[in-house]
Amino acid sequence: MKFWDASAIIPLLAEEPAREAMLRVLEEDAEILAWWGTPV
Repeated sequence: MKFWDASAIIPLLAEEPAREAMLRVLEEDAEILAWWGTPV
């Protein structure tokens, strides 16, 4: 399990240059832990 900061989750939801790279990381380990208090 990897810790995902809010700034890393945004490319999973929106078209951004880092989207493809973040999707590959997510495919390797699909469990996401995100801190609820991180401002987005």
